[in-house]
Amino acid sequence: MAEENNSEEALIEETIGDLSEAEWAPALTVISGRGEGSCIPVGDGEFIIGRLKDCGLRVDDNSVSRRHAKIDQRHGRFTITDLGSKWGTKINGQAVDRAEIKFGDKIEIAGTLISFDLKRRAEFCLKKGRDKLKMFIIALAVLVFVGIAAIAYFRYNVQQNMSMPGGDVLAQIMSNYDSGIYYYNKIDSDPVKNKQLCLEHMNAVVDLDPTGKTRFSRSARRIIEGLE
Repeated sequence: MAEENNSEEALIEETIGDLSEAEWAPALTVISGRGEGSCIPVGDGEFIIGRLKDCGLRVDDNSVSRRHAKIDQRHGRFTITDLGSKWGTKINGQAVDRAEIKFGDKIEIAGTLISFDLKRRAEFCLKKGRDKLKMFIIALAVLVFVGIAAIAYFRYNVQQNMSMPGGDVLAQIMSNYDSGIYYYNKIDSDPVKNKQLCLEHMNAVVDLDPTGKTRFSRSARRIIEGLE
């Protein structure tokens, strides 16, 4: 019996060894919960699952402990050990402190469900390529958006600067408008004189901005129409 067990262990170890050198590799795939779709190969040595950034499989969920569980490989067999986590570790629905895991098993870490399987190594390369392409597309989209916004802002400012009178002219417009408003408010005290002075200043505003590009010119036109 002992000889049979040793033969079985040797066969498993040889098989895993062959797989690691070929196109297949043991892997963890998040099938539900935070990080759904993530697929990480399980290498030799200690493999940590947890919330820390340096974990082999990082699960960004506050319910997951910083170092929640670890997976060890020995003689082609994989063992998972709970590292004293608050919410524990389950294998196929059963809570465990330490247990052997096999391909096809489902690991539950604080509500996140993870599958332990064999995956083609090409899938990892393809996923990395897709992730890089996705990040590149996002970065490119952001750059395009920023570029379009910058161009629109530049064009708006150019149009505003082209449409508005120059600084000296604008100052004259504002000065005449203020004087016109002053006399407009004084019309009741001396209707003839103040009305005439108001019209002179408002007409000066219109002459300085005949196309009505400023609000002063548009307002002056309305006042003139009301007084005439």
